[in-house]
Amino acid sequence: GRFKQINPSGSEQIDLVSFLKALLESGTRVSVVTRTPAQPETATFLRSLQAACVGLPSAANLRLMSRKDLHAKGLLGDTYAISGSMNFTWQGINKNEELVHFHRDPGRVAWLRERFVDEFGDWPE
Repeated sequence: GRFKQINPSGSEQIDLVSFLKALLESGTRVSVVTRTPAQPETATFLRSLQAACVGLPSAANLRLMSRKDLHAKGLLGDTYAISGSMNFTWQGINKNEELVHFHRDPGRVAWLRERFVDEFGDWPE
């Protein structure tokens, strides 16, 4: 519940599907990039995310992509970015020793946004 920018409900825990669904419901455009071929846990996550978005008026704001050699991890908002080695899994968040950066500096967030756009493309306006 410490990161109100990414979990406005303030609850102690929120699963990634619920978080992304809440972002979509708020009108946020969401890009999810995963590795190809997807690990079984990733495939389950993607099915759960797609099922959670069925019927949402904002479902068109969800973009799913995959990359063969993807290893980078990040979560980028308008005013924050999370980057580092952490997988967005229970083990990555709760068990493994990971290096994670939470950025709020506008210059750093803009720089990371440019890297994301260079790698994954931008949303058409």
